[in-house]
Amino acid sequence: MTELLEELRNNTRLRLGIWLILAILLLYGLLKLGKVQQTLQTEYQQAAQQHIQLQDIHEQTFWLERAKQARALRVEVEDKLWQSASKGLAQADLQAWLNRWIKISKLSKPKLNVESAFVLPEQSNIWQVSAQLNAEFDAKALQLLLNKIAENPQWLVVERLDIQNNQRKPRFKLSVKAFFQASPAS
Repeated sequence: MTELLEELRNNTRLRLGIWLILAILLLYGLLKLGKVQQTLQTEYQQAAQQHIQLQDIHEQTFWLERAKQARALRVEVEDKLWQSASKGLAQADLQAWLNRWIKISKLSKPKLNVESAFVLPEQSNIWQVSAQLNAEFDAKALQLLLNKIAENPQWLVVERLDIQNNQRKPRFKLSVKAFFQASPAS
């Protein structure tokens, strides 16, 4: 150790080299500290901006009103859904409703196919039932059926209506969908 101290006293270039290394390390530390300070300042400004935005949102009074409106809309939508205790009963209800109006409309040679109900992926208590009706085309009878579908208080969506005139008697194909909400058994 004494030899190193003696060498430092006698060798000016060694002293200057050590001072230069220390100056470089000090400068590097200051630059690094400046970057850390700049990063912290940016993060602080972002946090302050988010805080101001959250305060603005908190001070808004219409959120409760929006929540009430959303609940009212949900009730309104759920009132338009068909109700059924099971998927099988949902399928039977749609088939019975369509058969009733097919008879009342006096459609000629109807063929009704009601598919099995399936659960919607987004809503586990909502089932979709699709049906296809194929019958001879009679404008008045079809109009009566379509009017009853449109007037029905529960949603019955007409997906497709095709009228084919390539046979002796024109025919039509009607595809409809109904949405059922699971309800407790009566």
